[in-house]
Amino acid sequence: MHDDRHAVEERIAKFIAERLRPALYGDRVPLEVAAWHIPGEPVPVADALRAEYRPFLTGGSWGGPWSTTWFRTTATVPERWAGRRVEALFDLGFDLSRGPGGQAEGLVHTADGTPLEGLHPHHRSVPLTTRAVGGESVCLLVEAAANPPIEGSAGIGTHYGATRWPRRPCAMSPGPSAGERCPWWTCWTSI
Repeated sequence: MHDDRHAVEERIAKFIAERLRPALYGDRVPLEVAAWHIPGEPVPVADALRAEYRPFLTGGSWGGPWSTTWFRTTATVPERWAGRRVEALFDLGFDLSRGPGGQAEGLVHTADGTPLEGLHPHHRSVPLTTRAVGGESVCLLVEAAANPPIEGSAGIGTHYGATRWPRRPCAMSPGPSAGERCPWWTCWTSI
């Protein structure tokens, strides 16, 4: 039997240093969140830019079936994150035990309305910078869609276009913040 513990331990250390640590979110900072609830169909981003947003309590319900809510999130990158990668991390109330269909999804925009990235249960972060200066102001808009669960192609469990949902409205998970590797909604962080 060969004693290859040393080689195995080196591989483990390399994996932790090069793959695992960079994928973890560390220090996080809460975001300020405001919401604009849309009755009916989605609206163009230009309307969302002019809308009146109201403070939103993270963890609160935000949408009935097929509804849209726009969120405005703001924060300042902490000075201590200078030189680090910063990402926004969002959780619109995702159920990670299911696939991305039949639940909330979103599209993240810059403060001027430029689309950045989509959000779903398996894609929740948006890179903000690879090297923060510290002190930068950040404002992102999220167009969130409250999609009801649909079982199979027959639409079992909901009626297309229904205004009532058999379950409670979508809710955000606790906390907008910003973190270190750097996510946000729930937070943001830096690496």
